[in-house]
Parts: sequence; C-alpha cells; structure tokens
Amino acid sequence: MTITARQADALKVAVLGRHISASSFDKDAVEEALEGAGLTGKLSVEEVREMVSDIVLPAFDIALHGLAEAADYARRAEVPVLVHNAAASMTQVAAIAKTGVPLIAGHSNHSSFELREALQHAERLKELDATIDVSTLDTFGARRLTNGPELLYAMFEAGLVDTISTDYAGGHHDPILLAIDRAGKAGVVRLPAAIAMATAHVADAIPGVAPRRGRVVPGAVADLVLTDPMELPRVRTVIIGGEIVVRDGARA
Repeated sequence: MTITARQADALKVAVLGRHISASSFDKDAVEEALEGAGLTGKLSVEEVREMVSDIVLPAFDIALHGLAEAADYARRAEVPVLVHNAAASMTQVAAIAKTGVPLIAGHSNHSSFELREALQHAERLKELDATIDVSTLDTFGARRLTNGPELLYAMFEAGLVDTISTDYAGGHHDPILLAIDRAGKAGVVRLPAAIAMATAHVADAIPGVAPRRGRVVPGAVADLVLTDPMELPRVRTVIIGGEIVVRDGARA
C-alpha cells in the first residue's frame, strides 16, 4: 500500500511535531493520521511511533549538524551558505545567522511553518542581514505538500522577500514565473520588484554565480526571456548571450 506525501507528513507531525521532538508525540493525532492514510488496523500507534522515530530522528540530528558544518565551510570560503529553513530547523538557522556568515534562508515559506511564526522568524533573520528566500513549492499546481499561497502572499505583503526560487516539492514544483504572475495579479507585490527577486537579487545574493547577469543594463550579458504580458509563464522567446535560442515557443 502506498500513501501520499501529505499523509506521510501527517504521521510524522503527529509523532514528532512540526519542530521534530520526541516529546511532541500526540496519540490522538497519530490515530487520526492513521485513519486519514487508510492504515487503521494495519499499524498500531506504537508501531508508527517507533517507525517514524527510527527513520526521522537519526537523520534529523545529522542534518542539523550539517547546517552548522556548511556554515563553517562557507565562512572559510567567504561565500554565502544556503540553508533549509523550516519549522524544524529555524532555531539552528537563527543561530547560524547570528554568527555573521552570509546566509540565505531557503524556502522561508515552508509549509511546516505557521503563518505568524514564519513572518516573525523572517523578520528576525532580516535584522541579522540574512537573505530571505521564498519558494514556489507546489503552491499553485499539485498542492501535494502545500495548501495554497496564503503564507507566500503574506511574506510578499510584509516586504520580507529577497529572492524567489523553486524547491523539489516531490517533483511537482511550480515555475517561478507562475508564482510571480499570480502574486502580481493578487496585488501582493509589484511586478518589477518580483522580477528582481528572481533575477538581480539572486545574482547579488550569490556573488560569482551569474556574473554580469540579472539586469538589463549596458555591458551585461544578454540572457533574456520574453513572455506574454497577460500570462507570464508563457515564455515565447529565449535569448542566451545575445542569440535567440527559442522563438515563438520552439527552438530556433
């Protein structure tokens, strides 16, 4: 029997909570998650508790150590560190930001956050000069992991967003241009600002990753996309280094 990513996450949260702690075990929530996944009578509450704990906790401890290790290497190399920012890692992420290493808080609209929690956490990180990244996840399409754009929109409206990225989202992540299009039409961010979050701000946040790119200015590399102004995700033309490689949606 196969369960969905959302059902698996519900079991994990019921056993360990959003912040991943053995003390967060909730028997009633586990029973509810078992029923939701069609596993009632197939697995006991204690079996689920043991299974989830054995799978998640050892890897979680290693992951937290990995964040600190990555930050240390970034400091030595004098480059930014891009970290997994979620409810379970927020304490470690904040601690890294306090060390002064240039930090990019990836997918700060992660579905594990509660809305107010995410906004307050992002505000604190920005006070420490961190770059706040939001991800498209599967917000507008599959919605296998997210419930919709509420948190994403709230972060735009609060003026907290620096960069926009994609995240794997179980292989169903939405395009960046789709998120920009929907957010702009929702009135939570102006189009020029949102475009900059996916272009110039990214180039600025990670020096060397895209030299002379990210802006339409004299002397910059002419890497451009032309889209339908009424439907931004509909890319019609792609220009790489000044050469048209896609025209009218087809390879040139």
